[in-house]
Amino acid sequence: MDDAPWGFAVSHYGRWANISGTWGWVPRPAREQAVYAPALVAFVGGNNFRVALSVGGAAAEVGWFPLAPREVYRPSSPLSRSYFDNVNRSNPVITPAVITNVYNTTVINRSTTIVKNTTNITNVVYVNQKVNGAIVAVPTQTFVQSQPVARAALPVSIAAAISAPVIPVAAIVPVQKSVHGGAPQAGARPPHGERAFIARTTPPTPPIAFVAQQKQLAAKPGTPIDEDQRKRLLPAVPAVAVPKVSVVTAILAPLLTALPPAAPPVDKAREARKAEAAKAGASSADAAKVEAARSASARAESVKADLARAETRRAATAKAEAAKSEAVRNEAAKAETAHAEAARADAPKAAGARGGP
Repeated sequence: MDDAPWGFAVSHYGRWANISGTWGWVPRPAREQAVYAPALVAFVGGNNFRVALSVGGAAAEVGWFPLAPREVYRPSSPLSRSYFDNVNRSNPVITPAVITNVYNTTVINRSTTIVKNTTNITNVVYVNQKVNGAIVAVPTQTFVQSQPVARAALPVSIAAAISAPVIPVAAIVPVQKSVHGGAPQAGARPPHGERAFIARTTPPTPPIAFVAQQKQLAAKPGTPIDEDQRKRLLPAVPAVAVPKVSVVTAILAPLLTALPPAAPPVDKAREARKAEAAKAGASSADAAKVEAARSASARAESVKADLARAETRRAATAKAEAAKSEAVRNEAAKAETAHAEAARADAPKAAGARGGP
């Protein structure tokens, strides 16, 4: 886990390249969906590496360096073909043929390339392994106890880095603190309560306690527990208690030898009161219906009268507008007639002025 806020990205996606002595992060290829991976590094170790790094009594037994572009990530345990393909195609630019070849030799037929965790991965040349300062090496306890690397890192020479065997995973045995990390243990627990509920589906199996896995992890350092071992470590499901069933013998009642006593007489007065109440209720309901119908009829008549009055007002307005238009037309006709008569009266005067007969 990187201390930088963005450390999760550069540790679990992409690759690292050293360009003229400067480290640069190479993100995933364009148009590829990023797929999360464990730390994209290659580990180094072995007896020769441990002896070469013994300085002042301190021995660095765990070392790693970042994978470079076009280098295939090799997991510590067998994974599905689809995940192996996706995690390698989405982080660097690697041809499918190379990915398939690595999967067939290091995952399916692991014995042909990796005999033990301390055996070197043959026929693989890692670019960053030859870069000065690329390998980070720490004592085993620092790695196991999840302690800060910066304070415990030891220098690695180029000669030791190149000669160090590359291994798929650090061959160490984790402890409880490896799971919890280097943070101090919490001193208080949040309040909690219990309540009953009904589940529609079967709850998932609880996780296996680390104490139960520790023995298997110590037997094969650096190797995760496979699925078959995990199933054997699952806690046994408690048997469901079967409720006890008591058998009760049925006792037959004796046959009747005489008729049962007659039913008590019906209270006629009470029945009559019920009938009167029902009739009164029906009358009240009918009266309410009649009143509702009368109110609806009155509202309808009121609306009809309002419509009639509105129609009368519209007719009177239209008649007044027509009379006004007729008066305007008559005035225009009178003015036109007067203009024509004036023109005829002025015609002889105009002729005499021109000298005509």
